[in-house]
Amino acid sequence: MFIAVSHNSEQILEWFDAPGDPLTVSLKIPESKIQKFCALTGVNYMKKE
Repeated sequence: MFIAVSHNSEQILEWFDAPGDPLTVSLKIPESKIQKFCALTGVNYMKKE
């Protein structure tokens, strides 16, 4: 299964082979928002550029 989320015609999230693979979030999303989302959902994140 593949999941993608777009905002204003720009893809901000990809999830290939959900739920087995990690989510990929656009670097344009502020890290503070990703930290808050992860804290609320009880998951960890790792930044890769």
